[in-house]
Amino acid sequence: MNIIPLLLPVVPAGLTWLTAVYTGRSYLRVRQDLRVAAYWHSTVLLAAALTVVVPAVYLAIDRALGLPNAARWIGNSLILLAAYRQDGLYTAMPGASASAWRRHRQLLVYLVLVLTLVLMALTLSLAHLRVSTPSFDMRSVSPPLVAYRLLYLAFFALVLVRMICSCAHYYRASRDATVQLAMVLDIVGTGWAVLYLVATLGEVLLPPGAPVAARLNTAIEMSILVAVVFVLAGSTMPSWGPRAGVPMLMRQVRMFLAYWRLPSL
Repeated sequence: MNIIPLLLPVVPAGLTWLTAVYTGRSYLRVRQDLRVAAYWHSTVLLAAALTVVVPAVYLAIDRALGLPNAARWIGNSLILLAAYRQDGLYTAMPGASASAWRRHRQLLVYLVLVLTLVLMALTLSLAHLRVSTPSFDMRSVSPPLVAYRLLYLAFFALVLVRMICSCAHYYRASRDATVQLAMVLDIVGTGWAVLYLVATLGEVLLPPGAPVAARLNTAIEMSILVAVVFVLAGSTMPSWGPRAGVPMLMRQVRMFLAYWRLPSL
């Protein structure tokens, strides 16, 4: 029996919960720090969202509530809330401008609007669905359900673009090798999240029963796993990186690159 498909949804959730526990001590000590609070909130929300994605969990939610696609809305809403709090982390970084805070508040307005619209779209789609159909296995072409997923993907894409721009900005502004490597890992993880969006968009646009649908589902699960690993590693690196010798490693890498670029005699 191939257990890899069974583990793919479970591993990201487990890693994120472990990170939430690991960083929870810092949050309890300095919960007044906006950066620490935003990061820990986003980690817990992401862990909860990834837990809902686990097949046994979303099946139990749909059946317990008696509403088809209830687990999908809960999971997607938690992901969008986690993305918003992660955006708050970068907004609270030193040197953030007043315009950055203004855009972050505007993003909250967009978030509330999107959550309201997707709930309305989901409600309109209920008449076409059965509770017995797993919400994360749904391949319906119901217009309200398609609109729901497109709204979700659009907001998530907006936040991911903002995250990439913020990471690139702090990479250029920082002289700390550990912070720079952390920003690189965050950008790579966010790039994999973009691949998740592209695969999910393809899943929405494909007709039901398309042969490539199974491959897209595997691509979605793999991109979630890789994105979570890179983002968690990057976001926690400033705390464990110095103890693990990351600054020394980065100095060695820079020296090697400097020697490599020297012209031959």
